[in-house]
Amino acid sequence: MRSEILRKDLLATFLGQLLRMGVVTLNAALLARGLGVDERGTYALAIWFPWTFSVVVALGQLQINVTFAGLYRDHRAQLFWQSVAIASLLGGLGALLYGLAFSLDAMLFGRFSELTSGQILLGAVLLPLLTWAYLMRELARGLQRIRPVVCVEIAAVLVQLLLTVIVIWHLRRGAGAALAILIVFAVVSLLGYTSLVWSRLDLWAFSWSGAFLRRCLKYGLVYLASSVSLVLNDTGVIVLLGFMSAPRSDIGICAVACSLLIHIELVPQTVANVLLPHFSNDREHIAERTPVIFRQSLICSALSIPLLACAGLPVLLLIFGRQYVMSIVLVLIALPGVILAGAGRILEIYLNVLERPQYGLWAGCIRLGLLLSLTVIAYRIIGLPGVGLAVMTSRTAWSVALVLFFLRMRGTEVRELMPSRSDLKLVHGAIAGYLLRLKRSTQWRTC
Repeated sequence: MRSEILRKDLLATFLGQLLRMGVVTLNAALLARGLGVDERGTYALAIWFPWTFSVVVALGQLQINVTFAGLYRDHRAQLFWQSVAIASLLGGLGALLYGLAFSLDAMLFGRFSELTSGQILLGAVLLPLLTWAYLMRELARGLQRIRPVVCVEIAAVLVQLLLTVIVIWHLRRGAGAALAILIVFAVVSLLGYTSLVWSRLDLWAFSWSGAFLRRCLKYGLVYLASSVSLVLNDTGVIVLLGFMSAPRSDIGICAVACSLLIHIELVPQTVANVLLPHFSNDREHIAERTPVIFRQSLICSALSIPLLACAGLPVLLLIFGRQYVMSIVLVLIALPGVILAGAGRILEIYLNVLERPQYGLWAGCIRLGLLLSLTVIAYRIIGLPGVGLAVMTSRTAWSVALVLFFLRMRGTEVRELMPSRSDLKLVHGAIAGYLLRLKRSTQWRTC
């Protein structure tokens, strides 16, 4: 029964993420072409602080929600109210400090000085909304509301796409309007995820546990450091180029490339998003399942990501236009690291469920250090292609570090994680079986 639910959750999430990736890519293209390369760079700088610090002010509660909701079922309602308090108090404080930093000229370095007061205000409003939405999403996943979460994600990006078509593409508004659209996206997401949690829990019938709160803080701070390092790995290139006073066009090109990479990684990350709540609710079989799922995830990433990139290359060139050709080049350069990182997330989940988040933190620090240092060096030497090399190298190093930490904990050899012929047959059988069921379903509906 558990394996059947897991299979359905994986399939629903995978198909949902493919649909979401298509919508998000179209939205990114309309946004990029509607704003232009320079204004797209301004937009990337404007959303960097709220996007990054929405994770910082959560104090690791994101990973706590998705993991502890399965490990400590009696405290699920407390997780909800902890999330509300964090989003309201710390999210509001983060927004206040954001506005204060700019008013005191504390962050006005490089291209950040070009942000307007209106853009800063919109970013301050966005920060607590993103924090709350992300917290509710991870708690809903921890409650194993996997398929409804996918529906909310798709609904939110469809609303964002519609507003982008009207406001950015048709009315030709700028970066400030794009920020306002992102606020609407955050509100829609927040309402959807909160309703999923609210319908599953009796939020008023619980007793507050100080011991559980201390446990959340203990592991949350380690999760926080690991999360910040991963978020900076996704956005650090943009802020670094901003502080280096790189041309806004280069920042815009890198921002589009980073956005595409994040959404490409959602395909292998589908497995991770589904497995974490399932493993947290069933720890007995995690040790035997993890190596198998890692090998299969590596095979699926190695097959699907290059195929997706090659098949989508003409489409990306068509919808983004020639001015963003370099963005696509950067994505292709970084692809080998993305493939390995997709499988590496499985090992990170294993370490988190066993309450060993420090290993993920160390691997994240290695990845971030390499990314920032190599970006500074390579960008000055060979320009934008150097950024792609830095991204590829840092993701590869992160995956290798997680493999070493996993082998150290398990006391096994690396051959346990090497794909075999039986793994290839299993993946081939799963794909063939799904295509056969899809064919039969189509024939039945036609009849």
